[in-house]
Amino acid sequence: MVRVVPLHRLSPEAWCQSKHWEYRSSGSWASIPFEQENQRLIGEMNSLFDEVRQIEGKVVEISRLQEIFTEKVLQQEAEIDNIHQLVVGATENIKEGNEDIREAIKNNAGFRVWVLFFLVMCSFSLLFLDWYDS
Repeated sequence: MVRVVPLHRLSPEAWCQSKHWEYRSSGSWASIPFEQENQRLIGEMNSLFDEVRQIEGKVVEISRLQEIFTEKVLQQEAEIDNIHQLVVGATENIKEGNEDIREAIKNNAGFRVWVLFFLVMCSFSLLFLDWYDS
């Protein structure tokens, strides 16, 4: 297995001894690994930049969805409060209706007693008049 050492960690002597330096025909020394590393770093930076753009787009989308979610929750809160008020009103109406029905039943029973009493009295009056006339 070959051990890879980053270029910036090598000593100057190690650089010269390795095949990282070449002598150009013009007599100048050039570093091929620096150019390669620069290209690699530029590629990584471009890749990171693209990833950051994607993440930024996702964060913006999440923020937009969070705003929509908050708006919907507030709408639901208002609707729930309205439903609660309607339920309280309906409960009060049912209680009043039950009381009215109880009162009507009592009044109706009293009215029946009076009608029954009147019919019985009329019947006895007719019997008495029939007996008195004969």
